[in-house]
This record gives sequence, structure tokens and C-alpha cells, in this order.
Amino acid sequence: IRVLTVTLRMPMKVVKERMPGVYKLLRFSYLLIEKGCKGNILSKKTVISLVPLMRSHMLFGIGAYFAMRTIFEDSKELLENLPKETFGQSATLLTKDRAPRIIEFLTVVCRIT
Repeated sequence: IRVLTVTLRMPMKVVKERMPGVYKLLRFSYLLIEKGCKGNILSKKTVISLVPLMRSHMLFGIGAYFAMRTIFEDSKELLENLPKETFGQSATLLTKDRAPRIIEFLTVVCRIT
């Protein structure tokens, strides 16, 4: 996923149109993380280091939101170890973009704690 970060500097619509293979690879990468972490704490602990990268991809429509949501669902231990800046960054994104997904993500997180 890190290698493809450069691609994400382009608008996602452009990536989807000009490089459908790259778009599908990104989408399937996040789908794999999402499905692999569903109910599996070991997998969640393995991918937790990718959360900052996932957060930066959250509004691109490639599945980062769903992967992050799955990682933190029923994972109070992982939430307690997250730096407080993570929530501050979510609040900043929320005020900047007013994205409903961020509100829903924070709702999921708050329900756990």
C-alpha cells in the first residue's frame, strides 16, 4: 500500500479512469485487510501500524474506511493504545471535509470505549 501512495496524489477519479488496475489493487488490498481482520485480534494487531496511512486514504473511496472500522470494532485494547492525535486528526478532517464516514467512524469508536 505504501508504494501506491504516490498514485493517490492524483484525484481518485483520474486514477480510476487512467489506471483501473491500480485502483482495483488498492480496493482489493483494503478489502483483504477488512476481511482478514474481521474477528481476528492477531490480524488487527499486525495491521495497526498501517492506521495512519489508512486514515490518509479514508476519503478516497477505496475501502480504507471499512478496513479501519473493522480493525477497531470490538477492539478496546487497540483503541486504548492509539495516540490522542489520531482523534484530533479525525476532528480536523471532520471540520474540513464534513465527511459522514468520519462521523460514523467516531461513533463506532465511541461505542466501544
